[in-house]
Amino acid sequence: MVDSVPKGTVVDIRRAIDVAANAFKKWSIMAPSKRGSILLQAGHLILQQEKELATLLTREQGKPMRESILEIRRFVHTLDHYGGMAKSLRTGAVVLDNGRHGLVLRKPLGVCGAIVPWNFPVSLMGNKLGPALLAGKHSGC
Repeated sequence: MVDSVPKGTVVDIRRAIDVAANAFKKWSIMAPSKRGSILLQAGHLILQQEKELATLLTREQGKPMRESILEIRRFVHTLDHYGGMAKSLRTGAVVLDNGRHGLVLRKPLGVCGAIVPWNFPVSLMGNKLGPALLAGKHSGC
């Protein structure tokens, strides 16, 4: 056994949602380029602790250390991917019926929750966190 975790309650979930909603206020008004920069920085910091994180993942999952290292690297690759997309998040124009034009505004929606499967928890978490955080949604994973 690696560790034990207390059973979460409705109160715990409510607290997590409240914290995420509070963080969302600042995160959602941050420029996409800044959000992207934070994702890139996070990936860099994770790589600095790759061995420690992979060891924990191996202890928890029972998968070989090599696979845990690759999973951590996939997570970082995903953060880098979405962090790099920050410069392409722009307002757009569309042509509507009758020759009218519309403006596409990309606005953060709010707090979201995500369930991460057990088999590749770190890399699959990246698939959920990367786009949500870049788009300005604060994920309550």
